[in-house]
Amino acid sequence: FDISLAEGVMVLTPFSADAEDDLTKNFVAKYKELHNEIPNQFAADGYDCIYAIYEACQKNGITADSKPTEICEKLIATFTSADFKIDGLTGSGMGWTTAGEISKTPMVVQIVDGAYVTIINNKIQELKEVTGNGDISTGGTSSGVTALGSK
Repeated sequence: FDISLAEGVMVLTPFSADAEDDLTKNFVAKYKELHNEIPNQFAADGYDCIYAIYEACQKNGITADSKPTEICEKLIATFTSADFKIDGLTGSGMGWTTAGEISKTPMVVQIVDGAYVTIINNKIQELKEVTGNGDISTGGTSSGVTALGSK
């Protein structure tokens, strides 16, 4: 694949290993140390998934001694509650619908010299807050990279 063909393309993505925030920098450094490669969005999604489960368990006092049915009931109630939100590698203020679908704001990056460059990080979230539109179908992404356009 000729990477020059992607030059200038803008994409929505839940994760960029080149992001400058401390959480991403620390995750990328530790991941490289353990796996000798740069993490992709799926590694970040996995991290966020485990982190969200951990936070939900902490919120509910779930321990290794908790009964499986009790754990399931508490996790479902927590994840589908409007007040349960987490900040992770793949989004801030992430929450879940009553059907269990994730709602998170992607970052906008542009491919410059073959690398992702974050061009809009919090603008989409700001627009969603101003318009009151937090629906996943109008700005969130649950996974994958979606083409936005090119320069």
